[in-house]
Amino acid sequence: MIVSAVDVVHGSKDYHLYEGANYGTNVDICAPGVDIWNYNKNKLESGTSFAAPMVSASAARLWSVDPSMSVGQVRDYLLQYAQTATADREGQPDSYPMLDIGASMTALAKDMGLQPDLNMYKKRESETGESGDDPTTDITPALTPALTPEPTPKEDISALLSQYLKDTLAIQYGIMTTEPWRLSEDREAFKHGNDAPMNGILSALIHDLDSDGKEELVTVRFTPGEEAKMYLEVYEAADGAVSLADAKTFSVSQLAKNMNNVRTAVFLGEKNGTPSLYVYGFERLNGGGDEAIRELTYQDQTLSSKNYWTYGMGSDGSVYAEYGTVSDISENPVTQIFSEYPDTPAVGTGSDVVDAPSGYASEEEYRKTAGGIFDKYYGILKDMTGLLHGNVLAHDYADIDGYTSFHKDTGKDRFTAKDLFTNASEYTWIAAMDSCLDDGQGCSPTQGNMMVPADYTGIVR
Repeated sequence: MIVSAVDVVHGSKDYHLYEGANYGTNVDICAPGVDIWNYNKNKLESGTSFAAPMVSASAARLWSVDPSMSVGQVRDYLLQYAQTATADREGQPDSYPMLDIGASMTALAKDMGLQPDLNMYKKRESETGESGDDPTTDITPALTPALTPEPTPKEDISALLSQYLKDTLAIQYGIMTTEPWRLSEDREAFKHGNDAPMNGILSALIHDLDSDGKEELVTVRFTPGEEAKMYLEVYEAADGAVSLADAKTFSVSQLAKNMNNVRTAVFLGEKNGTPSLYVYGFERLNGGGDEAIRELTYQDQTLSSKNYWTYGMGSDGSVYAEYGTVSDISENPVTQIFSEYPDTPAVGTGSDVVDAPSGYASEEEYRKTAGGIFDKYYGILKDMTGLLHGNVLAHDYADIDGYTSFHKDTGKDRFTAKDLFTNASEYTWIAAMDSCLDDGQGCSPTQGNMMVPADYTGIVR
């Protein structure tokens, strides 16, 4: 979690962001960080370095009560029950979550069916003569087991998740618009500050992701800015409460930024009864482009990257393709969707490269070799996932045997990532962002230079 520091507004109980602390949409939570006594230097100091340990200690305190919680669950308790700190930096958020470990502990105790041991205070007072509410003493209540709560009936889980989505998450993060918006003249979608339309939960799906007989909630959420992110977040319901189980963060700063053919999509499929989430991305640069698909699975409250496939063409007609299995051990916290090469080490990797046409004795030889690359790798994709990629390329390049540019093949004004797969109807599509930037792409004048979001499920609205 990214932490910032706050100070108490003089003469009140309000918290305000410290002038020298972290700020911006990437900040997750704030904690006191002004005039903190530094025992090593024997003086008062201020800054985020003094706020961060308070958040770490609070997380540890929650874990001490329930060591079985995942990182995502602890994070959810800290954020969901936080107070609010204000800020007045121009072009930045005007409020941030403020740590409230007391509220978080109380909520956790309630969810676990625990209750304070009031006799503990009487014992302390009789032994020490000190009141249990003396702020200089440890007044953290002892937690004792109460009656074991009844498990949430299976048929109620979907309703509970749906209610949590609308009553909590939609309010906390906001609901992203599905109305297309016109990009700026330089085609940069994210230079709109906090008013960027690409902000909030675009879509969500309730599905049994781990085949345990209980449904989970997965949300697709965006944050704007120069370092724009897409979050896949999975929530679970238990004992009448919902909490964040795990999440993956993807960098989408390239989405519709100085590109004229960019798109991403999130969808779910099942092969042999095993659910998988897929993240698709494509970007076009100077006539070339990169297409990537990443597979994720959810088990034991963990969302893990599994396999990836990536294909690309250079503006000179060169072709490359690669696939592999991601090693989660060293996976970057922020995954690149739009990347020519995978960002993580992999095992079982295969790759092929085809030179530009100038490297071949004839155009026919080049076209046959390049077409063979796509046949091979789309075949591997089909065998591993069941996905059938059409004989059309998102790249605006048509001189490959068996493949052609999407626009020349269909004559459509605009196409989406979903249109690229001939068996798309066999998958559950969740969300997508597709660009249609100029008339040269076949867009109509009213569509030109637009970003088009899609919420395929509609359950968040």
